[in-house]
Amino acid sequence: SVSSTTSVVQGQSSAAQERYARLVAQSQARKVQMAELHAKDIREDAEHARARDADLREILALPRTTPAEEQAHFVEEKRRLVGQSRASMQEFAAAATQNAAALTKDDALASLILARAAKAKPTRVRPPPKAIVSPLPNTTDGAVRDASTSAGDDYPMSSVDSVDGVTSALAVRDAAAALEAERALVAREAAEREAAAREAAEREAAAREAAAAREAVTREAAAARIAQETLESVAVLDAASAQQAAAVEAADKTSDVAMAGQLSQQSTTEKPLTATQKAAKKRKDKAAAKAAEKALAVEAAEQARIEKEAAYNKAMAKSNSSHLLTNPFSIPSKAAQWLRPLIDELSQGELGDEWSACVHAYVALLKDMNCVDMSACLSTDQRPQEIGAWINRARKLDKPPKITKSYLAGWMRWWCALQPSWRRGSGVLPPSLYFCDVGEWGPLRNSGKNGLYLVMLSAAWYGRAFGREPAWVTAITDVRRTLEGMIEAGGKRAASPSPSFRASRKRARLP
Repeated sequence: SVSSTTSVVQGQSSAAQERYARLVAQSQARKVQMAELHAKDIREDAEHARARDADLREILALPRTTPAEEQAHFVEEKRRLVGQSRASMQEFAAAATQNAAALTKDDALASLILARAAKAKPTRVRPPPKAIVSPLPNTTDGAVRDASTSAGDDYPMSSVDSVDGVTSALAVRDAAAALEAERALVAREAAEREAAAREAAEREAAAREAAAAREAVTREAAAARIAQETLESVAVLDAASAQQAAAVEAADKTSDVAMAGQLSQQSTTEKPLTATQKAAKKRKDKAAAKAAEKALAVEAAEQARIEKEAAYNKAMAKSNSSHLLTNPFSIPSKAAQWLRPLIDELSQGELGDEWSACVHAYVALLKDMNCVDMSACLSTDQRPQEIGAWINRARKLDKPPKITKSYLAGWMRWWCALQPSWRRGSGVLPPSLYFCDVGEWGPLRNSGKNGLYLVMLSAAWYGRAFGREPAWVTAITDVRRTLEGMIEAGGKRAASPSPSFRASRKRARLP
């Protein structure tokens, strides 16, 4: 106990008492330090909470992009890319013209060099007649009289036959041959480039025409199918209404016959009614007539509603817009079978404009990636357990897992873990970086059913369970902008961007 400890300390030496006092002082100092650290942590947590709330308010205050603005942005981007392509083609044509002019100049220079080489060709001079010589008298050594014309000097060469002249002529000929070979090589390369550009343009035009034809056939087939279904539904509704009218008419006839029989039986068997009974019967008949009139009015209103709905369906079918009655998100016909049920599921309920824009961005990304059914899986690091449990239960869209309030925090941690290295931070959501070069999104750019499919569906679970909470809306905004950034990074269209376009696509931080 404290008293025993105190008595033991008092019984010790002064050195022990001093050590005990130092221990007590150190313990109190540590307690004070721990209290200060705890207070500092509380202040930092409060500052972080205020900063997070400020960021959240700033994000929520950002202007929302409407579908019309998005469409205008995509149209403007397409127009800009077309302008760049035309400028590149004009530059290529100008370069080809310059090359042709240079080749013409080279041809003229080569002709001039060949002409000069032909003029400088060495020629031999006709040798002069030999001098008649005779041996000198009184000589036996064969000395000739004219020493200037010896046997070794048959005929003199002209000055053009010198070694320097021959060497220069050969050099000129070699230079002309090299120039001719270089000109032929340049002409062949220019022809190959022109043929490759023409072939690529023809192939791209054929692909665009084939895609347009396929899309037109698909639209016509879908419109015909929807029109047929609409006509069949109208026919079924007409038949049902006719059967209902026939049943009502038969019931009325039966009731009239029964009423007539009862009246005839009452008239033959019953006694005459009193005035009170007659008044009561009159009131009862009047109430029955009012009820019958009300039933007929209700039936007529229902029939009018059915006819109006059928007419609306017919009008939508004629304008090829009947697919908007069930789902406003259209996907290509070549998409995988699991995609249409997913889009139908994501478009259920009223989750707000931000969620609709997010689904629009997801569908646009799938179209940009040609709806490729990728087999790769997203990372399961920090993935909520509810997603794995739903996958193990055969992925039934109509049976989502049970979601709690803590699910959103786990989902955000998983979303942060899925980001590439350049988009990871220390906050509850990744930094506001959405634009990058081609290929820098890594495994997150996944159009398969084990990719962004799970991100979109798992986000929709929380929205349907707890509504449009600010934290959920903020997370959905980040997902939407990420999808738009993936579209900007591009796939087939951004595979070989021009140098100016590549230089302009710098990673930027959104306001």
